[in-house]
Amino acid sequence: MKESFTQSMDWLHTWAGLLFGWLLFGIFFTGTLTVFDHEITRWMQPELHHIPQAPLNVDAAVRTLKQLAPHAEQWSIELPSERKPASTIRWSQDDTFVSRVINAQTGQPLTVRKTHGGEFFYRFHYQLLLNQTGIWIVGAAAMAMLVALVTGIVIHHRIFKDFFTFRPDASSHRAWLDGHTVTSVLVLPFHLMITFTGLVIFWAIYMPAGIQIHYDGEMDGFWADAESFIEPERANQQSPLVSLKDLEHQARPYWQGGHTRSIAVSHPGDRHAVVHIFRHSNDRLSLNSDRMSFDGASGALRTVWINSKPAYMTQSVLSGLHFVQFGGATMRWLYFGMGLAASAMIATG
Repeated sequence: MKESFTQSMDWLHTWAGLLFGWLLFGIFFTGTLTVFDHEITRWMQPELHHIPQAPLNVDAAVRTLKQLAPHAEQWSIELPSERKPASTIRWSQDDTFVSRVINAQTGQPLTVRKTHGGEFFYRFHYQLLLNQTGIWIVGAAAMAMLVALVTGIVIHHRIFKDFFTFRPDASSHRAWLDGHTVTSVLVLPFHLMITFTGLVIFWAIYMPAGIQIHYDGEMDGFWADAESFIEPERANQQSPLVSLKDLEHQARPYWQGGHTRSIAVSHPGDRHAVVHIFRHSNDRLSLNSDRMSFDGASGALRTVWINSKPAYMTQSVLSGLHFVQFGGATMRWLYFGMGLAASAMIATG
């Protein structure tokens, strides 16, 4: 019985690797590069290499948005950070999104060469550049990875003993297997964590039954309730926008030592304009940001949304473990090294 079970696990391990191995290698290797996606993009835009990080002049950014997109449905201003010293403004109009890199102090658009940069590796990593079809394929590959990891633990019952075995005269096949064993055991918790959390990120796509039953499949309605993100319709009555700089200053005490990541404005210039101030998540495990929302016409506080719902927080922390926005450069280099080990494990397997 024991031998039969081990043989079944060996069969599962072999076929999971054969069917999905090289696809998983591409997914893991591009995911490893994505750890430094912002740095890759910046490297491919030399015009930004000598721009120092400086506090954003919010008023100047707003003036630029008014010039470039006075009738946009939404504005977004991304504040400079250690990894992205230049600020970025975005706007949407007629279902089209446009972005410009600006000088943080003057608000003037900067001329930088167009490149996908690190975004290419990021998109390939989770969707294979195939949009939602790719997300499903990557999800199937992740399930195969979990099967391979669990069955690998079962069939390699001498895995820890072999890890410390030195075979200088081993055959090439044995050397490849030893390499597979070393890279498997060395960061096994990382392999399990990064695979499982990758699935958790897209739980609403892979397991949508609850949303379909309670929200008739309306994903936007579900997320609006989950994040208390409710916006009024455009009033089609012009009204001047309050100072975004003042609203951002009002939000800072709520961040408890954190920093503002971005400012978004829905229906700018309209009487029903809403301003959202988002907290940066680079100092915490949780990926999703706290948010303060203000009335864009009067400046009155509408909502303070702190990520505290147990289920939402759990998903947010698991997603944060995958995206590694916390811990600074040290944590990113650790993830990079472990990602290379995972890629080597798949290749040698």
